[in-house]
Amino acid sequence: MNRINHQQGVGLMEVLIALLILAIGVMGFIALQYRAVEATIESGSRIQAINLGRDLAERMRVNRGAENVYTYHLNT
Repeated sequence: MNRINHQQGVGLMEVLIALLILAIGVMGFIALQYRAVEATIESGSRIQAINLGRDLAERMRVNRGAENVYTYHLNT
């Protein structure tokens, strides 16, 4: 009986430590998800910029006589 009384509260401490370790793991997962969302947004912006540049290059190639118009639009 004396040994059981000495062990009271140990199970609760084990559960609390396990929850702390789990919380740290979940925080790491949240940080990873945040980075993934940032990378997705950045890649979307890059794709949009590439498409705009490609569109302008195609317009310049098709209509070579309007060089002054393109220079004006690039500078503004």
